[in-house]
Amino acid sequence: MKCGLWVVLLTSLTVTGGWAAEGTALVAGPVEASSALWQGWADRHGDHHPMFLVDGSTRTGWVEGAEGDGVGEWVRLHVTPVEGVAKVAVALRNGCQRTGRTFKQHGRVAKAKLTLRPSGAAKSVEVADDKGWQAFEVEQAAGRLEAVEVQIDGVHRGDGSEHACVSEVAVRVPDGVAVDAAGEKARQAAVKAWVKARAAARKVFTNRRKAAEMPVLPHYVARPDGTDSALDCGGDQICVIEEGLKALKRALGADAPAVMDRALAQMKEQSGWSPVAVSVKDTRPVPAVDGLCGLDGLDAWACPQGVYLPGELGYLSASGVTTRPVESIPTMRQLGDAQTCATYGVDEAVFARPRVGTPAALVRVTCAAGEAGAPARSAMQLLVYGDDGQLAVMASDREAAVFEWSGGEAAKLSGARKLVISTGRRTRVEPFAPIEE
Repeated sequence: MKCGLWVVLLTSLTVTGGWAAEGTALVAGPVEASSALWQGWADRHGDHHPMFLVDGSTRTGWVEGAEGDGVGEWVRLHVTPVEGVAKVAVALRNGCQRTGRTFKQHGRVAKAKLTLRPSGAAKSVEVADDKGWQAFEVEQAAGRLEAVEVQIDGVHRGDGSEHACVSEVAVRVPDGVAVDAAGEKARQAAVKAWVKARAAARKVFTNRRKAAEMPVLPHYVARPDGTDSALDCGGDQICVIEEGLKALKRALGADAPAVMDRALAQMKEQSGWSPVAVSVKDTRPVPAVDGLCGLDGLDAWACPQGVYLPGELGYLSASGVTTRPVESIPTMRQLGDAQTCATYGVDEAVFARPRVGTPAALVRVTCAAGEAGAPARSAMQLLVYGDDGQLAVMASDREAAVFEWSGGEAAKLSGARKLVISTGRRTRVEPFAPIEE
């Protein structure tokens, strides 16, 4: 990891017990890591995701997953951006503190490099081999703070495991620094939601029957692979979907599946779409696991750490969806325009090809009339199924994605490629390859 300017400061503050340092605490999250040890959902203590550094519990923590003793591995804690920061306090609780045995079993950090982003100002510190909070101050020229990185530069070796562990990390800025209260509140809510979703996913994947029926795997990794130019279609959602698919196809090159051409042709031939009612056989929500956003992507925030899936598992296979014709006055294009959509009083509409039975493709549209001065909104989502019946293409005004499957009848999602339409950012999502003890 390149860390830019390295400013080494010699003073540090070691605090035992509760961390009583002065200043304003910043909520950290998301948290990225160079690696993480994965021991499977069946082991209730085998999930060592870096987000557990900020869940407020010493019974969880991050364990690096690289070969060797962990030197060079790192975590990056994103915080609500703040300006005018000249000094940052970074505190950690060393080792796996769930029990005395786990503390001794895993390696603990002996030396670390703390780096502030985006400035690159950094500090090398020595970390004591004990369980109390240990806080260190890192200085920079007064400026912006967006993230803090902690890199392992030395370890206290464990008795049983070569992997190093940290239980908690916290970040504070001096009193007087202007902190975005709304941003902090939203970030705190996101951390709590992640912890709750993680617990719910664990219940699904530790249930043998449910886990066997899951068309998704328990853990994926999203890897950005470059950027392209953003798209501008003047609010025309059909145009955005078409151009997004074209941009993703260009990015994939020879790896672009033929179903993308079918999807583009279907969007152009709008006379082939008919209004339908939809019945979904499996209405269970997609488990919120890393690399996947299981929320309904019709009107949700962008999903930078993964790829959107439809909100219900049944939509992942054409055989899980049944359509029947309904009467509808507005066309798909009319509902795709926010102002026109609002005038029809339609909350949600679905169009399909064909209009009866198992669909080859679906378009879902939601409308929201503007309230209290807010503008009217509409959101459109395209789902196209491949020859094997699995969801192959999904696109909206936010992102375009293609999906890969393996496993025959008991198909599992084995990967995805996506492009965020507003930025052109491209990402590959693939199954997490764990290193197990």
